[in-house]
Amino acid sequence: TIELIRVMGGDVVVHCGDIADPNTARQLVATATATGLPVRGVLHAAATVGDATLATITDEDIEQDWAPKVSGAWNLHTATSDQPL
Repeated sequence: TIELIRVMGGDVVVHCGDIADPNTARQLVATATATGLPVRGVLHAAATVGDATLATITDEDIEQDWAPKVSGAWNLHTATSDQPL
């Protein structure tokens, strides 16, 4: 949990945003590096809430579910490419 990480000496900042937007990833990394410390890891836990079966799923459902996961992972990769992860 966040509290456990803090108790162990870690610093956690929670930021809500659309990680499928490249600007969000860049902003997160800029905020983190403004502390003067390098980014050593990223917890990417983006998710959407939806419900469909194989018989009812649409292309839009898939795009909505994948955008924060796939695009978000790529945006975080790009934004942290110069960090010592």
